[in-house]
Amino acid sequence: MARIRLKRLADLCHRVGVSYRAGIDVRTIWDRESHSGSPRHRLAMRKVSERVSSGHTVAEGMRAADGYFPELACAIVEAGETGGRLERSFQLLAHHYDTIVRFWRDMTGRLAWPVFQLLGAVVVIALMILGMGWAATVNANAEPFDWLGLGWTTMQYFWAWVTLSILFFGSITLVIYGSLSGWFGDYPMRIARRIPLLGKTIQIFSLARFAWVLAAVYEAGMNTMHGVGLAFRSTQNYFYLQHEAETRERLQSGMEVADALRLTGAFPPDFLMYVENGELTGELPESMNRLAEQYTAEAEKNLSLISKIMFFVIFSMIALFIAFFIISLMARYVGILNSFAE
Repeated sequence: MARIRLKRLADLCHRVGVSYRAGIDVRTIWDRESHSGSPRHRLAMRKVSERVSSGHTVAEGMRAADGYFPELACAIVEAGETGGRLERSFQLLAHHYDTIVRFWRDMTGRLAWPVFQLLGAVVVIALMILGMGWAATVNANAEPFDWLGLGWTTMQYFWAWVTLSILFFGSITLVIYGSLSGWFGDYPMRIARRIPLLGKTIQIFSLARFAWVLAAVYEAGMNTMHGVGLAFRSTQNYFYLQHEAETRERLQSGMEVADALRLTGAFPPDFLMYVENGELTGELPESMNRLAEQYTAEAEKNLSLISKIMFFVIFSMIALFIAFFIISLMARYVGILNSFAE
């Protein structure tokens, strides 16, 4: 759902940007948007149209749309209106949301098969447990298949497996949601950063978003402190979010952006070098856009490698279970044959 919403926002920003460039009246643009799309979209566009028609700014109209527009979009549009660059603001937003949608589409596409494998393996193992129990009931003389020699029944093994699977997936969901919500502070990110490949991928994706937003807010002419704050929040990573307040205080005292970010200890040297070079040359947006593209390309390569590793690990787990199943089955029937021989 989040990806669909971002795609709709990207398309909306593109349409509005093109309309502004064509010189269409602002009231006509938003009135036209209010006649198409989903009911929620039409309602939000109607509120923007009404505000604009009554003399308010576009940013004020967007903020009145009951949370339909993210804070980043409202802030960049506000900066564009103040600086007379509204058309450019919508173009920047369209590019930003298109980039995020493309990245998430690539990521889900690469990880979909390994995740499907894992879910399939859980179901197959559950069916095998039930199947072996059913096979034992067909033969009145057969004893229930004891998988681990614990003396459990088939249904005990089945429910143990179901419980284990729920705990596994539930724990992963809890860790991800809790980390994004800041429940555990920066500990999850500190741990993840130590995991080869995974930690690096999470880090560069967060930094790519930071760079995208920093480039956009500077190009839109936004206040530096407000813009850097938006860049921190765009990472959706508590490891970086916790440094927003201290960085804004340093910027307020007159410190350069690169120096303020360096004192947090959260940004790698190559990122700080790009920021510093951008500030020295007066081309910070261009510098950040180049860095964001590099980080995105690196993240996509890492995701491809992660998906291959996941495929190999899950395939190996399934193979080991099948091998265990076959060996257990053979051992059981060899024992039965030996008992007959005696």
